[in-house]
Amino acid sequence: RARAELFAAGEGNRWGGALPLAAGGGLVALGHWYQVGLLPGSLGYVFLEGAGLLIATGGLLWMLAGWPRARLLAGRLGLLVFTIPWPESLLQPLAQFLQRAVAVGASVLLRLLGVEVFREGNLLHFPATVLHVAGACSGIRSLMAFFAVAAACAAFLELRRGRTLLLLLLAPLVAVAGNLLRVLATSFLVLHGGGFWLRAGPHDLMGLAVVLLGGGVLFRAAQAWAVP
Repeated sequence: RARAELFAAGEGNRWGGALPLAAGGGLVALGHWYQVGLLPGSLGYVFLEGAGLLIATGGLLWMLAGWPRARLLAGRLGLLVFTIPWPESLLQPLAQFLQRAVAVGASVLLRLLGVEVFREGNLLHFPATVLHVAGACSGIRSLMAFFAVAAACAAFLELRRGRTLLLLLLAPLVAVAGNLLRVLATSFLVLHGGGFWLRAGPHDLMGLAVVLLGGGVLFRAAQAWAVP
């Protein structure tokens, strides 16, 4: 169906793509100046150059295919947004907020489940041990991954705009719920099985399981909402 729509769309205006092409090129140049002349060693230029390349690619697509076809392909091209590393100045506060939210949520749920626990910042104090809700448990990485999964599902299953927005709004909820589940599972396993579950191997496997589970939830939701 998408191919038929592309052929039927026609070419339309082409030269309007020169503006985003030039703007994207300007961002790439700004990113290079940021790296070389403004803050050498900083990683902020990666975001600027990545965003510039994406905008320039959109402009080039507009010029080659025409605006009607470029508009139809914009959603798929937009998936490249999730390949751009976001600046630490934006990610760090969000990661700290999510880290604290997961620690608070885990302590509340553990007490509701009858586990004796005291929270101090991001530390969970149990009678026999202390667990630290580290930055890796904040969910920031899975949040970015789930946004990408949601956008990909919406694009390839051709969801309507309203359902696409709902799927994107579901992504952060799945990320937080998944990391809460990970912290709860780790707490119970450590309390009953010892420190083995804090080692890198088992801990990473639980993280992978959370990502697979969350991705599956988003995919099933997209499949359900794809039904006319």
